[in-house]
Amino acid sequence: MQTTLDPAPTAVGDTDVTRTAAEHRPARSSSWRALRHSDFRRYFVGTVFSNFGTWLQNTAQMLLAYKLTGSVMAVGIVTCAQFSSVLVLGPWAGMLADRAKDRRRLLIWTQTGSALVAFGLAIFNAVGWLDQRTLIVGALLIGLSYTFSLPMFNAIIPTLVPEEDTKAAMAMNTVSYNLGRAVAPVIGVGVVVVIGFTWAFLLNGVSFVILAMVLWMIRPGHVERPQRPSRLMDGFRLARRDRKILLLLAMVSSCTVATDPPNVLGPALAAEEFGHSPGWAGFFIAALGLGNVLGAFVPTRSISLQSAGWYVGGLGIAMVVFSVSPWLGLSIAAGVAGGVAALLAGAATQTMLLQRAGPFHAGQVMAVWAIAFAGSRPIASVIDALLASATSIRFAGVAFAFPALLIGVAAVCMRLLPALTIPVRRILTGPQEAIATSNPRVT
Repeated sequence: MQTTLDPAPTAVGDTDVTRTAAEHRPARSSSWRALRHSDFRRYFVGTVFSNFGTWLQNTAQMLLAYKLTGSVMAVGIVTCAQFSSVLVLGPWAGMLADRAKDRRRLLIWTQTGSALVAFGLAIFNAVGWLDQRTLIVGALLIGLSYTFSLPMFNAIIPTLVPEEDTKAAMAMNTVSYNLGRAVAPVIGVGVVVVIGFTWAFLLNGVSFVILAMVLWMIRPGHVERPQRPSRLMDGFRLARRDRKILLLLAMVSSCTVATDPPNVLGPALAAEEFGHSPGWAGFFIAALGLGNVLGAFVPTRSISLQSAGWYVGGLGIAMVVFSVSPWLGLSIAAGVAGGVAALLAGAATQTMLLQRAGPFHAGQVMAVWAIAFAGSRPIASVIDALLASATSIRFAGVAFAFPALLIGVAAVCMRLLPALTIPVRRILTGPQEAIATSNPRVT
């Protein structure tokens, strides 16, 4: 796979993974080709179940928080609680992902812990003890597990496929996350209305158990370890040294910020702007997920910073339309378009980050990616709610799409007005040592 970044060899060692590139080098094909590898196929199925349960609970949490308080701020606080630990503990999670001798076993433990929390929330709701404070505590605990598992999941994916299928596998990992988002929110509304919030939490617990069982079955390929154990701030040092990594992380963060309004502002937008039940917020979230799934069918091409910028800009445009549309159907359609752009942007940025980092620093760099991706969410959720309360729901949605729009404009200028962007190009291509080729024992 050719990119504008320095490619790094990915060391893998499983019989299903170590086939030659000549056997698996389609010129252009969809991301679904990654499923032909048996271990990744099992992993994909397990994460689909888990993400379905996660989005089922996320929808229930959002609706329950809004039902208990009638406040957008309450929804923002619960969302903030679920992702706040990434900001505080993200560096430790990356260090653990690099130092762990058996990432698979640690992932099994994190999923088991999440299942226990989900079952606990179900019990508390069944006996009438679940209030806003308990909901926040449950979100914090599941977020803690998410913080430590996220960099390990991203680091383990390249060991399940050959190097040329890494981008396809990263895209499919995003698809598994968003298959749940495409279906579960709508089903979650039905579950809450028909049989209650307890079942949403219970089903999420079952989904974590299924993923833990799948992780026990797969056998990731071997990755050579660095001679020096990773340290706490290594990921930040690597990002500071490499301007391209910084730009990629800015793209990741802008995508998270742009897609926040459907999650936080959804219930209020449906009720106050469109005059429908707050439950219609589930359709906004599902639209983004459906777009991500559709994006996996887009033929893969060579990736670059410029093409990734186009995808981010497209997401920004879609989210502006979502926020200002006077028609519910157009907002849902814009959510689908935004989901397609988000999938393409996410797959491109994750692939380039992994290739830039190389196998020795994958966990460190992906921990910083986790902070940019998930760590942006708690801050965005609170600011989004505050801005909507101070101004309007539609204004807040447009404001949060603005960073993505700026990146898209910059990418267009790099193509149409290359003379004006020469200073930016020099900054990105100036003298600096590529991380991927500076790893010890990498030739």
